[in-house]
Amino acid sequence: MKSMRITYYVAICAFLLCLVVIVVKMTFWPVCVSSSATPSTGTTTCDGWTVAGLSATILAVAATFLGILGAILLAAWWTGLDKRVEDRVAEAFHTQIQTVKSTIDQLDARTQTLTTQFEEMQDGLTKIGALLTNAVADQQKLLEQWQQQDEQWQQQRTAIGEQIQATGDHLQRMAETQRQLDALQAQARQKMDALDERTEQLRTLMVTHDVRAALIPKSEP
Repeated sequence: MKSMRITYYVAICAFLLCLVVIVVKMTFWPVCVSSSATPSTGTTTCDGWTVAGLSATILAVAATFLGILGAILLAAWWTGLDKRVEDRVAEAFHTQIQTVKSTIDQLDARTQTLTTQFEEMQDGLTKIGALLTNAVADQQKLLEQWQQQDEQWQQQRTAIGEQIQATGDHLQRMAETQRQLDALQAQARQKMDALDERTEQLRTLMVTHDVRAALIPKSEP
């Protein structure tokens, strides 16, 4: 199509060039015909109708040539119309396909991004679930340990209470024993006091006996 257009433009330029040459030729060298009255003298005369007819003929030939060129161009244009329409449609369809493909690529990229984010979110939820499971297990273990410690503390409190009860009983027995010891000590003091009194009386008697013995003279043999 491009080569035909170039050929058409070249033909028009050639036609215009020939037309310019003809106009210049007719301007500076008018068309003359031999006179019938004096053919032997060799003189020529210009007939206006002849010039007009020649000009009309030239213009008609030019119009015919232009019409032929226009018809050829129109035929070539109509001949290549399907091709151009197909090219335009193919180009528009290709552009549309490229646009749709670009949109699909963008959607694929967005989908890939969303998929990656979803996978990351799913991994995060899995990790959070694992952490929650571990936390629940740890809390369960701590609760069990606390229950065991509470049981141990209950047992220890019970044992301590028993020990305190036994210690209180022992202290009561010791207090009772101490009271008995105090009573025995009191009885022993009383007995010691009585013994001291008797000892004092005995000493008094012994002193009295010694004095009497000293006062009574001894008999001679």
